[in-house]
Amino acid sequence: MAIKQNANVFRVMVDPRGFMRDFSPAMRRYSWAIAWVFGTVLLMAKAFAFSLGVVYSAGYIFLGALIFGIPAGYIAIYLYSFFLYMTGKIFRGNATFQQVMDAYTWTRVVELFPLLSWLCLMALFGKYAFTPEFLDSQKYMFLVSALIGVQAVSQVWEVVILFHTLGEIQGLSAWITIWNVLFASVLFLIVDGAINWMFSSTVVMGSFSLMGSLFYR
Repeated sequence: MAIKQNANVFRVMVDPRGFMRDFSPAMRRYSWAIAWVFGTVLLMAKAFAFSLGVVYSAGYIFLGALIFGIPAGYIAIYLYSFFLYMTGKIFRGNATFQQVMDAYTWTRVVELFPLLSWLCLMALFGKYAFTPEFLDSQKYMFLVSALIGVQAVSQVWEVVILFHTLGEIQGLSAWITIWNVLFASVLFLIVDGAINWMFSSTVVMGSFSLMGSLFYR
């Protein structure tokens, strides 16, 4: 019965605790698709953060994000899950590393909405979707605000889901789970900041945008 319930991977978006209670290892066969979507969105956000649209076409940027999406997604998932696992031990969390990674991986299902948002921005602005210029558009001001809003709401949604999935497998209270996620996020942002600094000081193509770097956690 548990496997049948989990056949719908989108269940995690509305019933995260129930999803994790009924989670079957067989579901991991879909993890590559989750990592691909997550990694693609992450790399598109990075392309905007570094204004790569100044130099490259939207097609090249999107193709690069698709090609490197799976490894980028897996690396980000593994790294953040590792920080969640290690900081969870401080609070005596009960989950194994694999359980923590499962709990984090499936929150990334929501990344489908930011991906659609980026595709819409590309359709409207082409390569300029990966520069700050499109933010000044008067013609599409409402639509741009709505598409950026989709990304912001998706991030909040993912965090809320993570509180539930992680709390379920760690056996921690809601308050302690928040601290677990907060500590892991700080560590992840330190690593991400170091990567941004190295990239910007070596192969940067445009000016770095802090807001763009915050389009993903």
